[in-house]
Amino acid sequence: MQARAGLLLLAALLGIANPPFTHFVGKATQSFAETPQSFTEIFEKTVFPLSFSIFLLASESLHFILLMPTPFMHLHIAEQILELTVANGNGRLHKLLTAEWPIFYLGSVAPDVNAISDLPREATHFYKMPPDRQEMAYPTMLKRYPQLNDVAAMPAAQTVCVAAYSAHLMLDLIWLREVVYPYFYLPKALGSRWQREIIHFALLTFLDMLALQALPKTAVSTLAAATSRHCLPFIEDNLLLYQWRDVLVAQLQPGAPIKTVEIYAGRLGMSVAEFGANLQNKQWMQTHLFDKIPVDKVQAVLQAAVPQREQ
Repeated sequence: MQARAGLLLLAALLGIANPPFTHFVGKATQSFAETPQSFTEIFEKTVFPLSFSIFLLASESLHFILLMPTPFMHLHIAEQILELTVANGNGRLHKLLTAEWPIFYLGSVAPDVNAISDLPREATHFYKMPPDRQEMAYPTMLKRYPQLNDVAAMPAAQTVCVAAYSAHLMLDLIWLREVVYPYFYLPKALGSRWQREIIHFALLTFLDMLALQALPKTAVSTLAAATSRHCLPFIEDNLLLYQWRDVLVAQLQPGAPIKTVEIYAGRLGMSVAEFGANLQNKQWMQTHLFDKIPVDKVQAVLQAAVPQREQ
């Protein structure tokens, strides 16, 4: 994936890039087309067969596909984005993100507020399942709420929040196209749908733990300090967003229990103790996860979503 893609996306969202954001997607598509593994190929050339669409829409598998990268994985991505602005020498963008860092944190996890509410996922993620071949989610959001496209009229905090929100939407789609489809749908040897789910949840829990370990100690105070100030017009209830923030803040406290294992165990119809024991069993993890899923390649997908400094 082209090294400067993610940074250009953020810069455009924040009104720093030229031309304005309304023309950015077309310009970006032209630029990224030169790279063999660009955003263009990910979002335009991944054509799902009808059988995969049926797989996604099957009622018993919906909860499987709706669980994308965890909130803590998204916060880890946010931290890497901030580091990227330093590595690329983008002082203006770094200064803006630093000044509005708590709201960038909140925007990075805000799309998943439907986890504690009745908000439909399409209302917060801006695409249906299965997504169209060219779906990138955030252009749909901007079209539906054109006021978010006028960065000159928006407070800095709101532009930063929208940028973080958009990065979350893109990462979810990358996960669907580059992880779920090739590693959890195509392989025939993974077994039943339930077997695929338990492997998927084991992977997400493993990556969730790595993300948590990588977050700085300031993560809890950063997220706790975030206030949305009605930055997101499609989430009208600020109290709901704050409740979601506080659910995550509680888990970031030193020594606090993390809900990831509990949530996935419930989805699988397993006890927390049973699923947790599997995750702590090195042999089980080796046999059921590492021998079946190229975890290093999955981690590379996440790393590519946050471009590294150009050499």
